[in-house]
Amino acid sequence: MLTVLYANGEGVAKNIPLAIRFACEAGGAPAEISIRVKHLESLGAGTPKPGLAFDFCDDMTSGYMEGSCAAYGSEIAAQKRAASLDAIAASFTPAQRSAFAALRRLEEEYALAHAKGEIDLSGSARAMYQIDAEDTLRDDFVAALKLFETGKNPGGSKTQYADADARLNLAYRKALGDAEAHKDGYGAVQPEGIRDAERSWLKYRDAWLAFAKARYPSVPADAWLVLLTNDRTSILDGSFCDMDFVEGPCVQKGDTWKPSPLP
Repeated sequence: MLTVLYANGEGVAKNIPLAIRFACEAGGAPAEISIRVKHLESLGAGTPKPGLAFDFCDDMTSGYMEGSCAAYGSEIAAQKRAASLDAIAASFTPAQRSAFAALRRLEEEYALAHAKGEIDLSGSARAMYQIDAEDTLRDDFVAALKLFETGKNPGGSKTQYADADARLNLAYRKALGDAEAHKDGYGAVQPEGIRDAERSWLKYRDAWLAFAKARYPSVPADAWLVLLTNDRTSILDGSFCDMDFVEGPCVQKGDTWKPSPLP
């Protein structure tokens, strides 16, 4: 933090040599420190472009720092996300607020269970991957609510829900089978982790239905069930891309594949 303050002159006089000193004292991977020092030296050599502030995470090279920077970014994003959710709930009735509070709590439990139990943790950047998995679900949750509040609600029938549920059951069994086959690997997803996440998702799904009934009473329950079930299937398929490199969605979409947003 001191490196950033002195590099950018935020609340203190800009002092690049002092920023470099604090960057060195902060430690880290040798290559990372070298790149960061060169970056700081370049800021002292000329006039920086307007609006281009120095960020300690600009020069990260290690998995450890990726996790630290992801955690910091997640904290900032959480504040903005909470403000968005509070703004959405401002017009809710007391009954809707109560249902929404339960939904937010269970959505957070599900996000944590998914990241803890359904993400491969074998690499040095495992913390970053976990945080990214959590924030993907949190961001999708906010995006979905904003969409629904505009009146763009989902549609679906009992038949469509039956089809979606059948696809989810297949994806769930396949995920458990893949996890069982790879469970001895270092940091591998474990079957129990998938089961825990699934149990959390079921509670989250039911909380969605209770909230939707209070907030969007004209939308049938089957429409929400189709949406939520398809979303869960998408997440299960995406969580195990590294396990299934011969067939499946990762072949077509590559390593950058992520679940489609809830909306």
